[in-house]
Amino acid sequence: MTDKEDLERELDEVKRRFRSPMDNCVDAMIIITEDGTILDFNPAAEDIFQYKGEETVGQNVSMLMPEPDAALKAAAVPARPISRKRSQ
Repeated sequence: MTDKEDLERELDEVKRRFRSPMDNCVDAMIIITEDGTILDFNPAAEDIFQYKGEETVGQNVSMLMPEPDAALKAAAVPARPISRKRSQ
């Protein structure tokens, strides 16, 4: 087995571990970038927002906001990355 095959198998395992809680969570989970681009959209979010994940991935999260909030859409997503530091 090559290093590439090992890495591909490891990546598949990481994806599987991530997908299970994402797909089975009863709450809507939407993963977005700092600028609000949707990266992932779980089945509960599909039920709540009435969009399929394929329709939302790559779109801005503002598409999920009601029209009266249109003026606020640009400011809706704080540009604040998640800290990866662990507290001691």
